[in-house]
Amino acid sequence: MHIFSKSLHSLGFEAVLLTLEPNSKREKVITDAWEFKYILKGKVKYVIDNEEVILKEGDSLYFNGKFPHVPVSISDESCVMLVLYFYTA
Repeated sequence: MHIFSKSLHSLGFEAVLLTLEPNSKREKVITDAWEFKYILKGKVKYVIDNEEVILKEGDSLYFNGKFPHVPVSISDESCVMLVLYFYTA
């Protein structure tokens, strides 16, 4: 579900609410954006390149999306996060 998308001068911006269901899996992805993740509910493991970070409600993470990355569900409940993408020209 997209919340907001707008070009701000030379900065593209997109906001998304992402819900990860328990036991959900997908491959690592690469984006052309800097990414900010804020965990609204639940717990998730974020794998960025070969690093792993455990995030829980109230935690946030900011990284360069050009590194292969993927969120991994590690809870028996859904994880909901606010995701902000910042694209530079």
